[in-house]
Amino acid sequence: MLKADLLKLVKATSAVEQKYFRIQFAAASKEPEFLKLFNLITKYAPSNTQELDTLYQAHFPKATSIDNHAQYLFKLLTDSLVKLRIDQDKGFYRYFGLLRARLFAERSMPLRGLQELKKVAKQCVSLEDPLTDFIYIREELSLLNRLGYPQMTEKELIDLQMKAKNKLRVIRQLHEHYSLYEMLHFRLGNAPISSLVPSDLADLLLNELSVISRGHTNTFEQQKLHLLFQSFYFMQSNEYKLALNVFKQLNQLFEANENHWDFPPYDYLMALEGILDNLYTINYGLELAQFLEKIHHLMSSDYPEHFKLKAQQIHLIYSIKQYLISKNFDQAKKRIQHIQKDKQLTYLMVDGEKHAEFNFLASIVYFQEKNFRQAKHYIRQAQFLTASRSLHMLHRAIQLFQFLISYELDDMDYLTYEIRNYKRSFKHGINMLRSEKLLCYVLTLNPKRLSKARKKIALSKCQKNMRHITQEKDEMKLLKHYDFCSWIAQSLDAFHIDN
Repeated sequence: MLKADLLKLVKATSAVEQKYFRIQFAAASKEPEFLKLFNLITKYAPSNTQELDTLYQAHFPKATSIDNHAQYLFKLLTDSLVKLRIDQDKGFYRYFGLLRARLFAERSMPLRGLQELKKVAKQCVSLEDPLTDFIYIREELSLLNRLGYPQMTEKELIDLQMKAKNKLRVIRQLHEHYSLYEMLHFRLGNAPISSLVPSDLADLLLNELSVISRGHTNTFEQQKLHLLFQSFYFMQSNEYKLALNVFKQLNQLFEANENHWDFPPYDYLMALEGILDNLYTINYGLELAQFLEKIHHLMSSDYPEHFKLKAQQIHLIYSIKQYLISKNFDQAKKRIQHIQKDKQLTYLMVDGEKHAEFNFLASIVYFQEKNFRQAKHYIRQAQFLTASRSLHMLHRAIQLFQFLISYELDDMDYLTYEIRNYKRSFKHGINMLRSEKLLCYVLTLNPKRLSKARKKIALSKCQKNMRHITQEKDEMKLLKHYDFCSWIAQSLDAFHIDN
């Protein structure tokens, strides 16, 4: 597990971060073993721990176990990245300043500790973080108490205490809002929408409105949480157009409050990804380009490499999806080939889910171009990358798409075996969706071998099911990855059967 995390950590480091890490050990007379391991990973970029073990054994056959070196490297690299972030990120710098102030107080220098707190607070005045604000005020009061409140009136002391009390009130409201948001995630993420009764969500919605009505709705953080709550609720309820409207409001809020952004602005990036996901789901290709440009702007801004890497991953995925919406598969294929040729694929390999999604999209493109062998190559990689999340919607879509490829390749024995295994994987109260059952049924019929009359009978049965599918909210979570219903209709000659 640690070696797998080490691979992720090293691959996510930028050239600047790698140089900074190496410089710290440049004075050593002999290259340390952990640095050899670091250089090995950066040079060869092994895709898994088995490959890393093999590489290490091949290059250093006389070395001791890799596990100890990996553990030590993980610790040193983490510490190095934290040090670098202190210089780049005011949030990190603020916590570092608090630690310095406490250290001064412990070493009998409370005045210097107080000066440190005030210096850092002045430099980070634009940050909107009530929890850290409260900790700073509480630390300042403790240091003032040790110093005997020099040159301070009682009114000034009371004002500072009231300031801390107000921060606690804001923290409590934010905590209530976060609690509702997390509970919404839990309920919607662990049960199908159709299985939830109105009362399962009504209490959350009412409580959220209550928090908003009595809270400081004029603060950026409160408004952000309110819009996040609404957008997630509408997304998970498959009300994508409503979710899109809320996401646009959230985007406007971020753009009007750039001084309150975290550094780097992950919240803003995730909001943009939510907008892109909604646009792709409802096939709004023209608007998608507008928000891709906003992602591109973040990529070219002066943010840390790990953030720009995440933005690059999102941009690559949705630049392909943009062509899929317009069914421009030739341009989509060129984009995929350019990503691979330009070595941009390494950006995606850091994130297993994004890498799997890229392979899935590539498989769809080659499938549409009737290059089923190449489609099979990509879908196998996607299956491997999502194997640990077998009931996740992306993995289920990948698995079902692999069925289509096997069908087109006339590998019916393998297909029958895989469908049987797939059905067995559903247990512990999780049921197959209607679209999954329908696709398995049609594939088992083998439409290529059916007469026109039998196809017409099968299509009549399927159309009734498909009408239900389009009305069920849970189905959209699967069908947004690929429209299996359209494939079913096409395989049964729905567009030609009346001629």
